[in-house]
Amino acid sequence: MENIHTYHTIHLPFQMSVSMRQTCRLRAYGAMCLIYPNIARLFSPKCAQTLDTFRQTRNTAALMARKKLMQTLSIAQISAALRHPRDRRDIYQDYNTLRQRYILEQAAKHFKLRDDDPAPLYGKTLLDVGCGESPIGQFLALSGADITAIDSDPAIVAQAEASAISFGAPITFHAVGPEKLLNTSKFDIILALDIIEDAPDAAKLVWVLKQILAPGGLIIFSHINRNFKAWLYHVLMSSYIYRRTRPGSRIFRRFHKPQQLASMCHKAGLKLIHVQGLKYSLKKQVWMTSHSARTRYLATAISADSKR
Repeated sequence: MENIHTYHTIHLPFQMSVSMRQTCRLRAYGAMCLIYPNIARLFSPKCAQTLDTFRQTRNTAALMARKKLMQTLSIAQISAALRHPRDRRDIYQDYNTLRQRYILEQAAKHFKLRDDDPAPLYGKTLLDVGCGESPIGQFLALSGADITAIDSDPAIVAQAEASAISFGAPITFHAVGPEKLLNTSKFDIILALDIIEDAPDAAKLVWVLKQILAPGGLIIFSHINRNFKAWLYHVLMSSYIYRRTRPGSRIFRRFHKPQQLASMCHKAGLKLIHVQGLKYSLKKQVWMTSHSARTRYLATAISADSKR
């Protein structure tokens, strides 16, 4: 053992400080513990203790990670979700329900509306930009709002108008973009749901929405975050695996983080006052609210000079 301990002395061509020697020794111990654990035990009992602690910590962390993975999602569940996906209409209905609830909650909070009012949006003018088939507009029309729905595609507008008539929802439709309403109309509530990712110039769209917002009004956004998980869910899986959206219809560079949306609102004279995360559970195949906005989120903006 004496001969072994003599190998601790290493002559270097320069002087090392105490801290440098301690750092080199610790790094050497760590490397020796990982590569030659049995030899490391001979040099110092501390090495053996460090090695045992490291192994216990590593094993505990791996076990906790495996348990968490088993609790959240398994390979079998992912495979089952891919083989038997829910119908697109059912999933879209879940998504719309969350958005409808958010719109009413934010409107009630902003305009100080009564929770038990059967027509809480009575007397409010509402603009649905990029309305699509307008299922949310039909629901909100029954809440008393005076709704105008616009979309740049005349075919979609005709289809949405026919659906609203059959549903009994009084909605005024126009096949125009929001810029056509400049200097002509003002609205108390503006819905910009899933349209920013379709706009070539998102900042300009936000500015246009600010110009047609009535004093004291609010804008509700629905948008996709800009990160890898958002691309995985809303581009790769939605467009190329599930085929729920047309391949190529979603462009990743048009996604924005909530901070980027807040910056665009600030430049347009708006203030982002609330963000609500949404997530899609692959295990349950349903949409639900989330504390984080990692993939998709809802946001509320008001005029920067408004008092809330």
